[in-house]
Amino acid sequence: MFAFPFRTAAASLSLASLLLAGCLPPQGSGTASGTVYLWVGADKDTYGSCGNIGLGCPEQNQTFGQNGTLPVAYNGVALKKTYVHWTPPTFPAGTVIEEAYIELWHGGMNEDGQSDEIDIPVVDAQAAWSPATLTWANQPNNSLTGSFASLNLISQDWSGTTNISTKVIEWHDTPASNNGVALYWPTQTPGIEKGFAGNNDVSRTATDLGHAPRLLIKAVFPEGTSTDDMTLGFLPADNDLDFPGAVTTVIFQSNTDWPAEWEVRLGL
Repeated sequence: MFAFPFRTAAASLSLASLLLAGCLPPQGSGTASGTVYLWVGADKDTYGSCGNIGLGCPEQNQTFGQNGTLPVAYNGVALKKTYVHWTPPTFPAGTVIEEAYIELWHGGMNEDGQSDEIDIPVVDAQAAWSPATLTWANQPNNSLTGSFASLNLISQDWSGTTNISTKVIEWHDTPASNNGVALYWPTQTPGIEKGFAGNNDVSRTATDLGHAPRLLIKAVFPEGTSTDDMTLGFLPADNDLDFPGAVTTVIFQSNTDWPAEWEVRLGL
């Protein structure tokens, strides 16, 4: 993946941009050093839907990459699995990733008539995928098993995992291992259908991450380095962010704790 350095000037909060191939370099502002908190927006997401399993999966060949909602479902009338991918920044040598969390915005409250007091499994996506082509029939994860974390569902709020810094370090150090994640529900009884805001939710714009899926990272930069020494890759060719030119994908802040306005849940 191609990469470029941040272009920044002194400030405590910065907007950094990823670009589609062929666009001009980004114009960012701000720099941060020491302990830095980063909010990384997803660069692609989608879901696969069987539809009604009792009717032979009528939606199994449909794509949903432009939908604004990411569902997780398994009940008598629906079977759906969500896929999300983030590209962590490339940090300068010696940076320590102390904490990391996946968080998705759940705008509903018992919207399927079932409790929101559940944990939804989060598993590695087993192969590369595109939001333009992924379907239930061709998805990389064919089973409803496995997980490296779980998403603690919260009504009308951010829902997130506990600390997954080990996984994000793996993605950072070995980018080829990063195919993103899948979220699913393993059983029809009790069945659920929960929805999350996706990249194409109306809250996300070219300059506002909104309620799109986020990867939160707490990183400690080595002395003498800063966010000016980070790099980001270009958006993948199959990304589903429908904005021309530069697109904001990261905000960061140097602080002593997670910024209160981010409303970070830390898996709680």
